[in-house]
Amino acid sequence: MHDRPDKHPLSADELRIYWQAIKPPGGIKGAALRLHLLAGAQRIEQLVRLRREHIGSDAITILDGKGRPERGGARPHTLPLMKLAASDLAALGCEGEFALSTTNGVRPIHATTLANWARDAVGESISDFQLKRVRSGVETLLARERCELRDSRAASTAWADWRAGPPLRRARLHA
Repeated sequence: MHDRPDKHPLSADELRIYWQAIKPPGGIKGAALRLHLLAGAQRIEQLVRLRREHIGSDAITILDGKGRPERGGARPHTLPLMKLAASDLAALGCEGEFALSTTNGVRPIHATTLANWARDAVGESISDFQLKRVRSGVETLLARERCELRDSRAASTAWADWRAGPPLRRARLHA
């Protein structure tokens, strides 16, 4: 799996289809996929290495090492934790070092495993589905709403509006 920028992001409608596909699965598969989406579809390699010590009551911190090895290692990247994401994180129930793990925290799940779980959940409902398209779709959606994921209130509002369907709130604001 390559983590190159994707030129074919999921549309808002495809993101809604993806959300419906990952809502029902229980256990680690569903919780991990929902956490990925609700945390802003962060780079898969960074999210799967989330350590329990980097989980707070209202935020998680992932380590962003992309393009920075010469600067002394990974840069911490703190993300707001929405209530839905917090309950999925708690459902993972790992007691070891890593939060996303099938070995009770001893080792993180592999990025390819998460991508395969997503592909299995989606099936044929989204053509040419790749998990990296979720990341670029979320980035496009947040940019369209002019909000940053770090602004938890704005991101939560954008998320609620997006789940509700067409951008009614935006239409009311600009009417």
